[in-house]
Amino acid sequence: MAILLALCLLTEAAVRVGLASWAGESFQSLSFYRWSPYGLVRNNPSLTSPAFKISANGFRAVTEYESAKPEHTFRVLLMGGSVLYSGLGGPARLSNYGRVSSAETIAPFLQEKLEGDPAFADFRIEVINTSLNFNRIVEVSSSYLEEYVHWSPDFVVVFGSINNFKHVRYRGDFEGHKTILQTPHVWRAEFERLVNDTSLSAWLERGWRGAGEHSAALAVASKGLVKLANKLVGPSQRALAPPSSATPPELESAEESNRYFDLYAFYADAMIAAAQRLEHGIAFVWEPLLADLIGVKALSEEEARIAKILQRDSGGMAQFEASRLRFGDFFESQNVPHVDPTERMKTHDQTVFIDYAHYTQGGNEFIADVVYERLRPDLLKRLRSRQMTEASAALKASSAKGIGHTSCLPAQRPSLGVMLNP
Repeated sequence: MAILLALCLLTEAAVRVGLASWAGESFQSLSFYRWSPYGLVRNNPSLTSPAFKISANGFRAVTEYESAKPEHTFRVLLMGGSVLYSGLGGPARLSNYGRVSSAETIAPFLQEKLEGDPAFADFRIEVINTSLNFNRIVEVSSSYLEEYVHWSPDFVVVFGSINNFKHVRYRGDFEGHKTILQTPHVWRAEFERLVNDTSLSAWLERGWRGAGEHSAALAVASKGLVKLANKLVGPSQRALAPPSSATPPELESAEESNRYFDLYAFYADAMIAAAQRLEHGIAFVWEPLLADLIGVKALSEEEARIAKILQRDSGGMAQFEASRLRFGDFFESQNVPHVDPTERMKTHDQTVFIDYAHYTQGGNEFIADVVYERLRPDLLKRLRSRQMTEASAALKASSAKGIGHTSCLPAQRPSLGVMLNP
């Protein structure tokens, strides 16, 4: 027993040293997420990783933020899924670029743009990346309404369109509640198992996972077992899959397409209404798919190489394009700004995509530039509103100090123009 205990301690010490050398920091946790009462999960601030730095607030960021916005700060919240998070997906990807760090996502590049804009010079700028992998409009709207409204953003920019529209929808899917917005989140089953299940296997799994939060060796072992299970289960699942039909399924009808988009609009409307009531600016961003940009974007050699591997059905491409057009028409009808980088991509021949949809560091910088140029007038409008509010508050404070002045002359007040242009 003593020898076994010594071996366990030595293994734990060796794994901790290895993880510290790999990540550049001591081991805390290898779990990417923490369960949340709204939006299902949040990023794990204790994650040990050389690339994915997570702030204490659970943001994909290297900067720490306070929920109470500091005075004279212009705050922009970016919300969305893996494109904003800068994840990776699928076998067709440019491995030579590696993982995009938290300092190289869209958020810091957009913040750099605003900080260099003379119109924003009098304000401290915060652009916060609140994104999570697999976030749909369902999770984005929930987290905004339940949590991020209390962060008092001046402007909210909503990404994540791919998670709502990239999956091809067939006739009967909407009625059968099979669309991506009608089915449970991919982590819902895991949540139910670890939170609500009272079976012995669930208790054992919770105990193992809990121990892995304190033991580096167990955490690494868990990761290895999951990868092994995926390799073993994957082939058997493919073997059990029914043979594909010779006749491809029919795409959804125009009526079903309208009903699906109305479902998306239901969640977007909730965010728009809350933002307007709270005087937060809000905008939505369309996220293109690389396969759909063949013949549209000036592909780099690297993008052309992975584009050949990506297979996209012409019907799915047409459906996605119709969703893009409907996306733009909807927000224009709501008088809500939206960003669609498709037009800018026609003349941009640099490598934007690292895989089918996610961006390289240069791609993140390019998208940040597109967002900045499109939304600058709306951001300035919100900035002027903030300046008017602060000027009004300063005038009221000045008036309050002047009350009780015994001089025959009235207390001099600064003009509104002086307050707006110090």
